[in-house]
This record gives sequence, C-alpha cells and structure tokens, in this order.
Amino acid sequence: MQNRMRFFGGDGANRRKDKLDAWFSKQNFSEEEIMDLLEQNLRQRKNIKLVKDCIKDAGLGISGLVSNDKLELYFDIYKNKKSVCYVSKGWKDPGFRIGELIDIDKDIAGFKEKFYKIFYNCSSNLMSVSVSEPSDKFVSLSLEIGIYRDGFNAKVLRDAIETLEKTLKAISKILYPETH
Repeated sequence: MQNRMRFFGGDGANRRKDKLDAWFSKQNFSEEEIMDLLEQNLRQRKNIKLVKDCIKDAGLGISGLVSNDKLELYFDIYKNKKSVCYVSKGWKDPGFRIGELIDIDKDIAGFKEKFYKIFYNCSSNLMSVSVSEPSDKFVSLSLEIGIYRDGFNAKVLRDAIETLEKTLKAISKILYPETH
C-alpha cells in the first residue's frame, strides 16, 4: 500500500492542494458549496486574466481591481496614463461593461433639452444610460457599452472605448457648446 501511494503521489507532493483541502474541511462547507465556490473563483480568475490580456494587447493600462458581492471585477482603464473609462462585470452578467460616470448640474441652461440630446446620442451609439440623482443639484449618468464574454477581445475593447470617447466628446459639446 505504501509503495502504491508513493507511486500515485500520495506522499504529500501536492502541498497546495492539501492546504486548500484542509482549509475547506475547517469551513464545514458541503461538497456542493465547495464546488460552487471553486467554479465561481475559477470563472473570476479566467475573466480577470481575459481582461488583463485584452488591455495589454490593446496597448492600454488598468488599475484598481475591485471585487465584491455585486461585482466580479472592476478596473479603471488608462490610455496614455489618463483614465478614460472602466471595465466591469457583475457575478451574473453574461459579459463585460465598458463605461464611464458623469455628473450633470441640473441648473445648467437648457438642462432638459440637453439631457434628451445626451440620451439620444448615447442610444444611437448602442450605449445604455442609467440615471440617478445623488443630490438635488446633480444628475449622475452611467454610460455603458455591453460586450458579451465570448466577443471580448482587444479589438472589440478598443472599438468600445473609441465609441465611448466619441460619445463623451459629443456630450461635452452638448453641455458646454461655448467651449467647443
């Protein structure tokens, strides 16, 4: 028996796995909970690697990995060392979101008309817009482009960022025509 176990690696050769197994045994998880946790962790790690590889291939930079109960991953994306947008993915999302947040002062001249122009501009670029009112003075817009997981690559990422940047420039012209 001893020789057979040594032949099949039963002598503790896989110490990392042994440590992980020991940790799991202390948690009192069911086998199903362990499988779910490992599968979720593996998916997340694959998605983080996919994002990092695409960012590198696109010649961009990232920072600030955030992961919590709602977000599987979130990174700020940089172009020429300047923050341009973010990439995120919720735990149940079928893909990724490339987006940016902007605040609009409600007291800006022609606010309502400008808001509708912004909304139209975003929708014409297949960009979703979420609206929130963090205060009586501002409206916050979350502009996002969805990319399904299987379609996420460096070219699609660059194209989405380019569309977002073009849309943000158009929004700036709508909000502040006197500076353009």
